[in-house]
Amino acid sequence: MRTINLILIHCSATPEGRAVSMEEIRRWHIEERGFRDIGYHFVIEIDGRVRTGRPLDQVGAHCVGRNRDSIGICYVGGMDAENKTPKDTRTPEQKASLFRLLGVIGSRFPLAHVRGHRDVAPGRACPSYDVKTDMAGPEWQHWYPRQAAVAPKEPVPAAVSQGLLGESLVKLLSTAPPGTVIKGGQGEGAWLVLEAPSQDPPHGQGTVWATVGLDLAVTMHQRAEGAKA
Repeated sequence: MRTINLILIHCSATPEGRAVSMEEIRRWHIEERGFRDIGYHFVIEIDGRVRTGRPLDQVGAHCVGRNRDSIGICYVGGMDAENKTPKDTRTPEQKASLFRLLGVIGSRFPLAHVRGHRDVAPGRACPSYDVKTDMAGPEWQHWYPRQAAVAPKEPVPAAVSQGLLGESLVKLLSTAPPGTVIKGGQGEGAWLVLEAPSQDPPHGQGTVWATVGLDLAVTMHQRAEGAKA
C-alpha cells in the first residue's frame, strides 16, 4: 500500500441538485481529460451513495503535485443551481457518508491530514467549503469516535474508535469492483455493506458483495439468486 499523507476532498463542480454518477465522472476523465481511469478514489453521489473509483493502492489523478501520497474523495455538486457560483451543496446524506468514509480511512491512516483541494492548490474554490472548519463541528465528532466527545450515531467497531484498523478493510476496498456502493449496516448486524455495481457481471445490480461486521470480520457473499449474468 502507498504511503498516505493527505486525504483530499473535492467537488465535481456541477450544479446543485444535478445527479451525476461515478460512471459519468469516469467518462469525463477518460474521454475529455485523457486519464486512464477516473482520477478519484471515491465519489459520493447526491443520494449519499459512496462509489469506489480508482483502487486505493493506485496513485490518483486529482491534485497536481500531491497525487502520489494522497487519497481523493469527490462529492457530487459544489456549484449553485445556475452553475455560476461555488456553493457547499452537500445533502445530509452526502455529509453523513463523507464523515463515515473519513472515519474508516482516517482510522487506517491516522497521521494523514484531511484537507480540501483549495488548501493545497491556491486559487481554487474546490470543494466549495472550508474542510478544516467543517471537521471541527459536531457532525464530524459523531462520525469519528476516536476524537468524539459525544456518542456516535451508529455502532462503531472498537478497533476503529481506537485507531487500530488494519490492512484488511483497506485491501477489501482496493479489491472491490469499480463502482461498488459502500453504505452503513443500517442495524442489520453489519457495520458496512458493500453492494456490487450493475456493471459487474458476476454479481448483478444491488447485490451484496461483502459485509463488514462490528468485529471487523469480512464476509464475502456469493452471487444472489436472480442476479443478472
